[in-house]
Amino acid sequence: MLPLVSLGLSLLGYRRMLALVERVGHRRQRHPATTQELEAARRLAGLLAIAGRRGLPATCLRQALLLHLLLRRRGLAPQLLLGLRRTDGQPAMHAWVELEGTSLDPSPLEHTPFRPTRASDHD
Repeated sequence: MLPLVSLGLSLLGYRRMLALVERVGHRRQRHPATTQELEAARRLAGLLAIAGRRGLPATCLRQALLLHLLLRRRGLAPQLLLGLRRTDGQPAMHAWVELEGTSLDPSPLEHTPFRPTRASDHD
């Protein structure tokens, strides 16, 4: 599914792709993640990171969008975050997903999040 997310970003751009992900991932019944669901989400994030390094390369944004979609389809309420850090004066962007206030990023970096991003913020 990572190639589909990449194609969607190329064709639609970030805002419209996020809106599509949130629409496709919509479930009426949201529930808090159980301990088992949180652990499964961490494993899924790790698998997406591996998939992003093998085969077709996928950036953190593509991985985060797909993880966000998959977790929403499970009835969970993930947050897609975009952040920035400076290394030697150079900005470095990063995207990751949090669930129940816990980062699912398998290799967490010290980025300051801009704010939670939802498609409805852009309407």
